[in-house]
Amino acid sequence: MERSLNIRQNLTICITGTPGVGKTSVSRKLAILLRGNVINVGTMVIRRKLFSEYDEYRDTYIVDENSLRDELRKVIRENKRKGVTCIIDTHLLNALQGLDIDLVIVLTCDPLLLLNRNISKGASLQKSIENAVSEFLNQILIDVFKIFDKSKIIVIDTSCKDVNTVANEILNRILSKKYHDEIDWKQANWSFRAAWISKLLTSTSGRI
Repeated sequence: MERSLNIRQNLTICITGTPGVGKTSVSRKLAILLRGNVINVGTMVIRRKLFSEYDEYRDTYIVDENSLRDELRKVIRENKRKGVTCIIDTHLLNALQGLDIDLVIVLTCDPLLLLNRNISKGASLQKSIENAVSEFLNQILIDVFKIFDKSKIIVIDTSCKDVNTVANEILNRILSKKYHDEIDWKQANWSFRAAWISKLLTSTSGRI
C-alpha cells in the first residue's frame, strides 16, 4: 500500500557526496518515492557543453560554473512553476550557490568501502584514491556546511546499505522534518584509517 505523502510538491532537493557514494541511484529511487524529476548535473554539463575543457590527466571536465548555475536556475524555476519536486544529483556545490535549494542531502560512505566500490566500477586507481581521500577529509561535507544553512541539511551514511534503504531513510527524515541533528558530523569514526591511506598513497605514487 502506497504511503500518502504530506510533502510539498515543488521542493528542490540536492543530493550530493563524493563520487561513488550512490548519488545517482538514490536520486532515481527518491524521485520515484516523491514523484519528482531528477537532474543529473554531470549529464547536463556534457549535453549542453557547460565546460571549458577536458582534463585528460584527471579524467574530468572543467565545468563553467556560471553557465551551469544559470541553467540550473532555469530548471529549478520551471519545476517550481509546475509544482514538481526537482532532485539535483551533483557534487559540484559551487554551482549551487545562490539557487533556491530547499534541502541538501549529503551521502557519506566509509572511505575504504568507497575506494573498493569505485575500483570495482572501473574507475582509475588514481581517481579512486583521490575520491577516498576526499571522503576521509569530509571535503564535500565541509563545503555543504559552508554554503548552506544547517537547517536544510540531512546527512546519511550509505555504508553497507542498499539503495532502497537509503532512499527510504531520506524520505522518513523529510516526512518527520528531522534534518540536521546535533551530532558533530566531523566525528566520523574513520580516524584509524589515516595511516592506511597514507601508506596506500605512498605505495602507489610511482604507478599512478
